[in-house]
Amino acid sequence: SIGDLYSGQEDTFPNVRDPCSGIDANGNSAPIDPASSLGVACGAAVNNGDTDAQLRGRQGGNPDLEPETAKIFTVGVVLEPHWVKNLSVTVDYYQMKLENSISSIGFNLILNSCYPTTGEPPKYCEFIERDPDSNFVTNIVNLATNVGGNETSGIDVALRYALPTLYGRFGFTFDGTWLREFNETQADGTVVEGKGVFDLAAQGTYGVFPSFKFNAGVNWGWKGFGAGVTMRYLNGFKECASNNCAVAGAASRFPPR
Repeated sequence: SIGDLYSGQEDTFPNVRDPCSGIDANGNSAPIDPASSLGVACGAAVNNGDTDAQLRGRQGGNPDLEPETAKIFTVGVVLEPHWVKNLSVTVDYYQMKLENSISSIGFNLILNSCYPTTGEPPKYCEFIERDPDSNFVTNIVNLATNVGGNETSGIDVALRYALPTLYGRFGFTFDGTWLREFNETQADGTVVEGKGVFDLAAQGTYGVFPSFKFNAGVNWGWKGFGAGVTMRYLNGFKECASNNCAVAGAASRFPPR
């Protein structure tokens, strides 16, 4: 979109520290072994002594973005049985895979990916600028970029039924969705299974995706008068320990409502 490409870029100062500084989160000296995985990744910047708890970064639109791409498959059927007048049933199956989705990588992820502690190949280092003399971080570029993607599939069901009576016309509606999966591939390659958990909402990426939800209602009309009642149901979901349901210690569960 125009906003993705050309929205204004701005400086910001996120609460992140230079992993190569040799200073811990409390501002105390914590020298890094130059022979360790982190020390090797930092190179000349190891133990530079930068005490800043906030680093300068840039965020906003990116005119070099490529379009998102998607593979979408849908199939559906509408049933209107002649033996039940005024009844229609619609069932749709959908499957969608989005690639090269437009998002920002995140300042912390850029730093941790460029300076890994476990020996993985560094990445995103091109988004980090350093002073050639002090080796302090002078800028982290976190513009919108093509990274990650998501995949989802499920079944939608809709029912409509009208019942004429001597006391007016009643209408019954039902719209429900069963979610088979909603998985997000993040910038670091991690796949987060978002179905039935709070993980994606906690990261500010999407809302919650319960396995089942529906709207149901009944309405009535007679001689210019009308009334109706609608109910919305959301299946329960979990909030996981450290926003990761793949590890032990999954915490609180939100009940259906």
